[in-house]
Amino acid sequence: MNAVLVVVVVLLAGLALVVGATGALAMAGKLPGNDILGVRTPETRKSPEAWDVANRAAGPAFLGSGLTLLLGTVALPLVGGW
Repeated sequence: MNAVLVVVVVLLAGLALVVGATGALAMAGKLPGNDILGVRTPETRKSPEAWDVANRAAGPAFLGSGLTLLLGTVALPLVGGW
């Protein structure tokens, strides 16, 4: 496995963990309002309640996306280079 592939796998795995953790926190209602993660629309930023409702609804999609990305990342070195 070459160095570039290792770097790509590490970066993608890190991204997958961030997206998955965002989903888990959102589903649990523990994702704090912020400028980086979650559903950040003008409507969701109007109140903490709107933020929680929107992110609880989107949480499963975030979690599924993180798991899918993680599976693809694990498969990347198995299928060979580019």
